[in-house]
This record gives sequence, C-alpha cells and structure tokens, in this order.
Amino acid sequence: MKDGIIKRIVSFLFMPLLYINLAGLAAGAVWLAALSQWQFVGFGVVIAFFLPQLIPVLLMPAGILSHFMSLHQSAGRQGKAQAMFILSVAYILLFMTLWCVSIFVYAMGGAGPGTRWAVLLCASAAAVLPLFLWSSHDRGNIFIITMVEMAQAGILLLGAVRLWGIALSFWPSFAVFGGLLALAALIQAVYEEKVMNKPVAGPH
Repeated sequence: MKDGIIKRIVSFLFMPLLYINLAGLAAGAVWLAALSQWQFVGFGVVIAFFLPQLIPVLLMPAGILSHFMSLHQSAGRQGKAQAMFILSVAYILLFMTLWCVSIFVYAMGGAGPGTRWAVLLCASAAAVLPLFLWSSHDRGNIFIITMVEMAQAGILLLGAVRLWGIALSFWPSFAVFGGLLALAALIQAVYEEKVMNKPVAGPH
C-alpha cells in the first residue's frame, strides 16, 4: 500500500516539475535578454533542448552494466548481479551529479552583481530540465524519475546556498549534490528490498 502511494506521489510530481522548469528557463531567458546577456540565453537554450539527445549516449555504460547484471541473474550468480547493479546505479548518480553541478557552477561563475538572480533562475532550470525531458520518455522507471526529482532538490539546495551569499566552488557543490543523490538512492534501494522481501499474506 505504502509502496503504491510513494510511486503515485513521485509520478504525480514529475510533470508539474518539468513544466515549472520550462517556465523557469523561459522566464530566465527573457530576463537575461532584457539585460542583454545573450550568451546566457544561448547557453540555456542549447543545454535544455539540444544536449538531452546526448544523455542516452552518455548513459550507455550503465546500460551495458545492466545487461551484464541480467546475464548474471539468469545464471544464478546473485553476488555478481548485485555488483553490476551497484556499479550501474553508481555510474548514473555520478553522471547526474557531474551534469547538473557542471552546468550550474559554470553558469553561475559568469554571473555579475546585476545578473545574479536572472542567471540563477536560468541555470537552475537548465541544469535539470534536460534530465526531465530525457526521463519523460520512460516515466514507468520509478527509480530514474525519483533520482531526477532528487536532482531537482539538489539544485534547489545549491541555489539556496547561493542566495545565502555562499558561492560554493565545483567540488564542494559536487559533494553536496552527489551526497544527496547517493542518500536518496540508498534509501530507495533499502525500501525496495524490504518491499520485495515482504511476505505475501495467504488466503484466510
């Protein structure tokens, strides 16, 4: 029951968050255009609408690891299958962390005193919108959707830190964002294992 509720909540939040990021990117682009910051406008548009095509290619190693996991499962080698699963998840988390943090930190590094708020809005949306657009093609994959939504939370956290006047460099941002994703993945994995191992009640 609880498993179904959590999945429904995750699925329900996905499309509103996607549209919020689209609106945020559009608002940020208009704001930056009004400030004649065309390099940021072009950066946001390219990142959000052209680079998502690269995500499946960049995630191919995770797919290869998942294939080997299936082979090991079929052969009854559960230990090796679990190792392939851990490596596949670790690669996905590493990719998402590098992707989001690189875009966010790079964009914010070029923001001046008069453009900080507009760049923050555009950079926050541009960092996660490609992940939302990519994962929208497979909304049945609850694990990926959950990680994308946690990436949204990570970007909001980095944005809040910026608003507090703390400009984290790449590696501290990487540690904060990656740690949040890793914690979320661990909690989800433990929860899924408990659900899978829960005994099914027999007929009375």
